[in-house]
Amino acid sequence: MCHQKLLKELSIFRPMLRKMGAIYFVPHLFLYVLIPLLGIGYMLYHQDVESIRGLVFYDFQKFIPFMSIWWVLFGLNDYVEGDSSELLRVYKHSLLPDFWLIFGWYILHVVILFLIFELLLANYWGDFLLIVTQSLAFAGSAFCLLCVTRTLMVPFLGMLLYEIFAMLSNFGALAYVNLFSLQRMRGVSDFIIPYSIVLAVSCILPFLGDFFFQKRK
Repeated sequence: MCHQKLLKELSIFRPMLRKMGAIYFVPHLFLYVLIPLLGIGYMLYHQDVESIRGLVFYDFQKFIPFMSIWWVLFGLNDYVEGDSSELLRVYKHSLLPDFWLIFGWYILHVVILFLIFELLLANYWGDFLLIVTQSLAFAGSAFCLLCVTRTLMVPFLGMLLYEIFAMLSNFGALAYVNLFSLQRMRGVSDFIIPYSIVLAVSCILPFLGDFFFQKRK
């Protein structure tokens, strides 16, 4: 039964991505073009290897978590907004499987990016859990807002405004509400406080969003 359910979700997953058209490839441009080009630029113009690694780490945080919302919003918006949403909700009891499939698909792309940088510059696997946590926080928040507001614009602008805030305010008291880290993860202790709390809340957000989706059916 579980096997058949998974096959059913996968059969829906591919058309969901294809219906985005050309905008489906926007995350690819950021992950495999912009970030590597910036990394190569740092290597050409900076002599200090540690500074280069720090700049790349900050670019990871600037682009990877934010782009995690792209496929979630543009892939699932038809179920919550527009004239077709009422009909689609009749055949869709939950959006959770779709959310986790999309998020997992995105993280697979992030894994490939980490492999590329392991060859180009350095091993960033120590920071991988941090980046996944930040990505889940963005994607889960966007999904929850999408289901609550039933419009794509609110979660997209909300995440964009937070992205701008996070890039400009990682200091003083504002650092306590900022997901970005100024230092790379040197061990589990660096992650546990405070990112274990962020991870726990981020895991709850998709379930909360799906609750509102089912409530509005």
